[in-house]
Amino acid sequence: MYTIAQEHPFAAVLSPQFQDAYCATCLGEIDTKEDEIIACDDCAEVAYCSLKCQRKDWKAVHQFECEILRAQNPLTPMTVTMRLCIRTLLTTSKTDGFNGTRLEDLETNYQQFRSSPEHNQFLTDILTIIKSTDVIQKSSNHIMGTLCSVLCNAFGVIDEKRGEPIGTALYLGLAKHNHSCASTSHVVFDKGQVLLRSRDPEYSTKRNVLDRSCSQVHQYCSEKSQRLTGYPGARGTPGDQGPVGPPGRRGPMGIVGPIGLVGEHGSVGEPGRDGKCNCPFPDMYVQRVPIPGPPLIKIEEKMVPVPVVVVKEVEVTKLVPFEPTPPGFGPPEGWAPGMPKPGRTRKLPRYSTVRPPPTPKRKTTQLPIHVVPTEKNLTIDEWNAEMNISTPTPYLGPPTLGYNRKECILAAVGIPVLHAESQYGRVGSWMRDALPNSMKTAKRRWVTDGFASPVLYEYEDERQLLDKVQKIKYYVDYLASGTGNVVYNGSYYYHKHGTTSLVRYELETGVQVEAELDPLMSHVDCGRLPDHTFEECNSTDRHVWLYDRPHNYVDFAVDENGLWVIYAGADSETMKMAKIEPDLYVVSRWDVEVNTTEIADSFIMCGVWYGLRSAYDLQTQITHAFDLYRNDTIPGQVEWYNPYQGLTMLHYNPLDARLYFFDNSSLLSVNVRIEEDLPEYIDE
Repeated sequence: MYTIAQEHPFAAVLSPQFQDAYCATCLGEIDTKEDEIIACDDCAEVAYCSLKCQRKDWKAVHQFECEILRAQNPLTPMTVTMRLCIRTLLTTSKTDGFNGTRLEDLETNYQQFRSSPEHNQFLTDILTIIKSTDVIQKSSNHIMGTLCSVLCNAFGVIDEKRGEPIGTALYLGLAKHNHSCASTSHVVFDKGQVLLRSRDPEYSTKRNVLDRSCSQVHQYCSEKSQRLTGYPGARGTPGDQGPVGPPGRRGPMGIVGPIGLVGEHGSVGEPGRDGKCNCPFPDMYVQRVPIPGPPLIKIEEKMVPVPVVVVKEVEVTKLVPFEPTPPGFGPPEGWAPGMPKPGRTRKLPRYSTVRPPPTPKRKTTQLPIHVVPTEKNLTIDEWNAEMNISTPTPYLGPPTLGYNRKECILAAVGIPVLHAESQYGRVGSWMRDALPNSMKTAKRRWVTDGFASPVLYEYEDERQLLDKVQKIKYYVDYLASGTGNVVYNGSYYYHKHGTTSLVRYELETGVQVEAELDPLMSHVDCGRLPDHTFEECNSTDRHVWLYDRPHNYVDFAVDENGLWVIYAGADSETMKMAKIEPDLYVVSRWDVEVNTTEIADSFIMCGVWYGLRSAYDLQTQITHAFDLYRNDTIPGQVEWYNPYQGLTMLHYNPLDARLYFFDNSSLLSVNVRIEEDLPEYIDE
């Protein structure tokens, strides 16, 4: 058969099932035994038979196409026709078809496509994909014309061995070539190249006869001084301009322009409110005033064989009442220097059935000023005995609750910040060490997956977390239940699934410590299937869950006072809390009369427990607050925002005073605004 014409594709795309079997550049079959399969690491949508083909495609099209592919939603992938349209728009080659055809010369059938609802939806969808990135900087009319050309003129590339299409391509010359109903030619594919061949075996002979006949006709016309119609000549001069047509349709909105210059400084605002004194009590009421007279006492230094205390210069001072000026803070009525610190009114427990030990008061005493006698030199022991100074005996008993190291209440939360996307499921948690022992530990992040998992994923820093590059996978000995686990001082704290025990796992050494939290706590869950998922069971076959979340029984919390545990009781649906030490020793317990399934999640900050109303509403509130040191509720509520409406974890980290939460595979955090001037809460 005689080859009439041959042409390489202007743009081509392989079908998804053949992306790993054929080269995306030459469309040749990849021999896995001889050829080295080279795939794109970023999008994993193309493969090549050699580095030459990869570099050629990368330089021509794929460096721009890859960015568009990576920006698409994996749940709605692009079709082969969509990819062919994008590659056609990205192709910078000026090569014409075998018959001089350009891309602009192809038939578009624009009006027919726009009148078809199916094609109109297709054009709208791909135009939305193109406009989602800044890769293709072309007008909408140009883009729509190119898309219609591709839809009207694309060919299916057929592998001669398989006898079936392996992809779609656009051939400019072949698309412009017209065939009759009784065509005497057909198309053959050689890899990506297309060959137009004649079906008539005598095509060459007929072509020679036609050429000789044409020569004879030209010679006859020349002898008779006649002319034949020749090829079209050069384009003539343009005619007069026609009348102005009607206004066209309103075009789409353009892209947002650059940010303008910074404006002038505004007018000076009103003065702010007066600040608050943060001096430690009672120093805000007392100041040192020098006594008139000789300010220095000079003592000569002597060499003696025993230790001596020598004071060369001593400024004699005394305590006098301090009278502040408005808007300063005055002492309470009847208070004088030397009297104990005025304390806040302590109220009886309102929602507690277990009374915690009383909060010890921090005593602030002013040490007396001692002047060393000059008559003789004393030893340290003799001087302490004469001054009546003694060292208090250290406390060696079990840990106690102590005082609240930071008193504050939550006033508002800021705007959520997206740190990364989880490379696992929609349910999980993420955290940072609330008490790191080094700078490297402070930069690390940890992620868990699912409602129960024995694996803890560690990332070197947030950059590695964003790039989904793991450093270590920790496989703990037991199944970690729920999404309320934390990392504290280099150890991973979690609830042992199906038991009443808590576990501390040291990340550096792998040493585990296990201790029982409460024998009456809720812990019985639904059964586990072989694929590590949970069976479906009703509420009579299990204990009540913690929060409005399945398979969750314990929630760890960390604030300025250390470790806390929030859990539910098996015999009731009330919320229970406990203050624990790092070795899992339980210091104190609380019972708060709040139904465990009424709230979506909770956290503890500044010794105050806060409960979130919903994990699925876009706009919700933090509606519950209970002061664990005062044993009293706090009125009011704080607005909360769930960006992705699927919150499964909420923790406060005192290291940076931020709330960390896991929302539908998204790893987010938000800053908080607090008020340290605590009011006196009055029961209504």
